[in-house]
Amino acid sequence: MYILLALYLLILISLNGYEIITQYKKWKEIMIKYKKQIPLTLLYTFVLNPLSLFLTEKYVLSDLQFVYSLIFEILIFILSINIFDIYIGITHYIEHKYFYKYHKVHHQIRETCITLTLYNNIIDQLIISVPYYFLPNILGFSKMSYYVFISFTLLQSMIYHKIYDDKNKDFTYHNYHHYNQSKNYSSGFIGTFSIVDRILGTYVDTKKIKNS
Repeated sequence: MYILLALYLLILISLNGYEIITQYKKWKEIMIKYKKQIPLTLLYTFVLNPLSLFLTEKYVLSDLQFVYSLIFEILIFILSINIFDIYIGITHYIEHKYFYKYHKVHHQIRETCITLTLYNNIIDQLIISVPYYFLPNILGFSKMSYYVFISFTLLQSMIYHKIYDDKNKDFTYHNYHHYNQSKNYSSGFIGTFSIVDRILGTYVDTKKIKNS
């Protein structure tokens, strides 16, 4: 019944498990270094985030149809991820410029890893969560498009916070932002469109950094 929660746990366990297995030594070093941040991370990861998804499934998605036409579902997905990217880019930039006292909590973790993705300030968390509750009604989501959208954004967020090697310049679009906070504010949609960053002049192509 609660598909969102199942998808969240599947993504969470799969990506964390893969990173722990493949980069255990570095992962352990990061966990030791940021041990003070672990309790709040666990609260978000295993209590607040699952609870919000549980309530979303129960109350927000209850009146939505499961699926519309394939073309409509694809268009909704493309539109929603671009709206989300623009929203994240603008709010993220504003947070850095005017409300950094809240957002700096997330940036206490400079050496990102998937396990610590959700470490955040509660105000930040609420701001990021807003689109999840409004997009279905505004854009006419079906349950299927909502499941795909949530899964995509969760997957992207966790991948963007994977462990990176700054010596070898092995950055994702977003974890470069943890390395250089004046660049790459948006979610980047796999680092491709990043509309807001291109307009602001804060876009950095991490592939070019690695190859330079």
